[in-house]
Amino acid sequence: MKRHMALLLACTLVAPLALAQQEDSAPQAPQAPRLELTFENAGPAGTVLIRNATVWTQDEGGVRENADLLMQDGKIVAVGTNLDAPAGATIIDGTGRHVTPGIIDAHSHTGSFGTNEGSENVTAQVRSQDVLNPEDPNIYQQLAGGTTTAQILHGSANAIGGQSALVKWRYKVSDSSEMLIKGATPTIKFALGENPKRSAFALPIPGLPRRYPATRMGVANSIRRAFLRARDYAAEWGAYRALSDAARANAVPPRRDLQLETLVEILEGERMVHSHSYRQDEIIMLIRIADEMGFKIAAFQHVLEGYKASLEIAAHGAGASTFADWYSYKFEVFDAIPYNGAIMHDDGVVVSFNSDSGELARHLNQDAAKAVKYGGLSEPDALAFVTSNPAKQLLLFDRIGSLRAGKDADVVVWNGHPLSVYSRVDLTFVDGRRVFDRELDMQLREARAAEKARLVAAIRGDGDEDGEESAEEEADTAAASEPHRFSAVASRAYDSSPHLQRGSTAIIGATIHTVSGDTIESGVVVFENGTITAVGGPETAIPDDAERVDATGRHLFPGMISFDSTVGLVEVDQGVSGSVDTAEIDDINSDLRAEVAVNQSSEHIAVNRANGVTHTLTAPRGGTITGASALLRLDGWSWEEMTALPRAAMHMNFPSGPSGFAAFFAPPSSDDEIERQRNEALGRIDDLIADTEAYVRGKSAQAAGAVLHDTDVKLEGMIPVVSGDVPLFIHTSGARDIRAALEWAAEHDLRIVLIDSGDTWRAAEALVAANVPVVVSNVLTVPGNADDPYDAMYANAGKLAAAGVRFAIADGGGTSGGDDRNLPYQAGMAAAFGLDKGEALRAVTLYPAQILGVGDSLGSIEVGKSATFVLTDGDLLEIRTNVLQEWIDGNGIDLESKHTQLWQKWRDRPATTR
Repeated sequence: MKRHMALLLACTLVAPLALAQQEDSAPQAPQAPRLELTFENAGPAGTVLIRNATVWTQDEGGVRENADLLMQDGKIVAVGTNLDAPAGATIIDGTGRHVTPGIIDAHSHTGSFGTNEGSENVTAQVRSQDVLNPEDPNIYQQLAGGTTTAQILHGSANAIGGQSALVKWRYKVSDSSEMLIKGATPTIKFALGENPKRSAFALPIPGLPRRYPATRMGVANSIRRAFLRARDYAAEWGAYRALSDAARANAVPPRRDLQLETLVEILEGERMVHSHSYRQDEIIMLIRIADEMGFKIAAFQHVLEGYKASLEIAAHGAGASTFADWYSYKFEVFDAIPYNGAIMHDDGVVVSFNSDSGELARHLNQDAAKAVKYGGLSEPDALAFVTSNPAKQLLLFDRIGSLRAGKDADVVVWNGHPLSVYSRVDLTFVDGRRVFDRELDMQLREARAAEKARLVAAIRGDGDEDGEESAEEEADTAAASEPHRFSAVASRAYDSSPHLQRGSTAIIGATIHTVSGDTIESGVVVFENGTITAVGGPETAIPDDAERVDATGRHLFPGMISFDSTVGLVEVDQGVSGSVDTAEIDDINSDLRAEVAVNQSSEHIAVNRANGVTHTLTAPRGGTITGASALLRLDGWSWEEMTALPRAAMHMNFPSGPSGFAAFFAPPSSDDEIERQRNEALGRIDDLIADTEAYVRGKSAQAAGAVLHDTDVKLEGMIPVVSGDVPLFIHTSGARDIRAALEWAAEHDLRIVLIDSGDTWRAAEALVAANVPVVVSNVLTVPGNADDPYDAMYANAGKLAAAGVRFAIADGGGTSGGDDRNLPYQAGMAAAFGLDKGEALRAVTLYPAQILGVGDSLGSIEVGKSATFVLTDGDLLEIRTNVLQEWIDGNGIDLESKHTQLWQKWRDRPATTR
């Protein structure tokens, strides 16, 4: 056992880049293979010259083509052309590459062992720096996305929370204090709205007493009272310090209070406030308290209604660190719009985009691109949202945020345009040290895999250090050898819109991305009564009476289909239960039909289709058998008119241990306990299938004149699944679940599709052998295993495609139904990490249609198919691309939404006369 532990421990050892010379006579200990790159083993900052790149200086230098950047001893020395290389410099060829400052995340909780001290409403005395974890693997994953600096904030459980930590991502330094940016102006986290008033804890919870405040009025009052106490505290200490030495010797000093000391620092301008906020009322409220008490707010965090208070924020001199496009996940953000950052920027506010997410922090450059799409910012101004602007908000612009001589050498080298969804980070430097190198990362993966294989072989005692198959690989091979009988779902009828356009329409001059065939330049598409009648080049015949749409210079794509959606079933996910209809309380819900609960008036419908999503597979969520999904067209006057394919699939959550509150509060379950629970749950489904088969036999006997049987709606719902007419979509969460699901489904000869949010690529061979399609749910996800490659989820779809697995890509962005509009960027990221661009496009258009059995009607631009198109000014998967026009079943779609309406209203807000 000790030998095994020693071997496993060796997995974590890292050999330094440069080993000290050993005395010839000294015995040399065997070196463990180098398995990762850290700040300390990267060695000291040397001299690096990047030649012939596009350099985004993010200051008055602008964007410089064919430029050089020289860094030495952790600082930027020069940006220019034809720079001389100092002796011993490492020279990097920047041809075709782009160089930017390191990305700065102004709102992060990464690397923090604790987030909230929720015991009381004012906790200014606690410090995030005391709980930093430099070994958090998410730090390395963020470096791989170009993020080099972060503000680590306390949580939002308190109106006045804890002290923040400003850090450089110095991964795995031996002392966590080495992550701190020395000399930075200290900051503190405030919070307004639902979180400090504890809206989620309104009901009595055993062991958790109610805590003041419970209203926004109380939040305001508690902040003001705290500062009044701090004023008195400062005055008391001021009076004591004003005493003569003799008088002070006979006086009792005031009682020291760490909480009030911190608030006094704020009043004296020594510590800057960053405040969690959402609504206009609370934003203005805090500004007025700050004005009254005489301190300044450095930045409002989240600030999703900042566009409604941008004039007040600008007048106060505060910044705004917001999300690019989050909305509707709780009621107080229901008016959040993606134009928020642009409106505030145009009104003179220094705006940044932050993550508040370990995943989003890995591609904040893509969120910056959304400022181009939503609001029309220039590309340098948009990139400033994640570089120079957060540096200014953190009072660090003299050191970071732009590429200028004398600043810290926090530099990112991209393989393409930094605002492109297809671009990857090649190199990241922090203080001049190369802390991420994609080429080296790929090499280290091979070393890590070899070391794992060696250790597994040694632990198993078979002595094979060349590496036999792992247990997972053996299971994969076994699953692949099973005689599966899965097959594609038969072609099914697509129910077109009951409101078909009259006459013919011709779209002329666009680049037509047929998806199923060649791309046609300056093409023509003709459609009539909702159906495509002609597709071709400029010579294509056009009916004389056709309405003509001049699309010269534009691009025409099929509409996108969003799988695994809740559009129409939920409006506000958190705290507004009356708008949530996603999950029933039963464990078996085979009699449920999603379409009958779809709210045609949901704001999410217009928001999602405005970015090219024309159809959703809307599905229920609760229980083991969750119910039947429906393919919806995002157009229609009722749920009946929106339903294109009822009972499109039955959905099942494959049992994999505790979930929800049980998983959160209960101790971890052992593998044996998880297996027991899974078998117990599957046993119930086995019984359901057996009962359904018996029920079908009973119905047949009844038809032949036998005794009548009572109708069982749950069994009725399962009949098309058991017969194979409707696929069973099984939601899984990793390779182990996938293999178990394949084995279980083979026993029952079911037609299944897997919706997986885990490492599907590990089971690719079994999936190919079983001929089972996969819905890759949420490409934009942090790897589930700490030792997985940083891009494991990004590369998942590409690996599946290479293995021959049939697949589609879903957004998987949560349960609010509002994130489906980001579906194309999931596919774009997959393309950046190995998936062919054409395959990425098909993964959100044609392949979903084929998996559902409606590929004859949807998903590509072909004669005889539905006239469902999206006309754009560029690549559909690129974030900066705009959707200009749209048709669903031939009907022109109004692209206006609540978001565009609020944008148009508030961008034109008149200046105040106060």
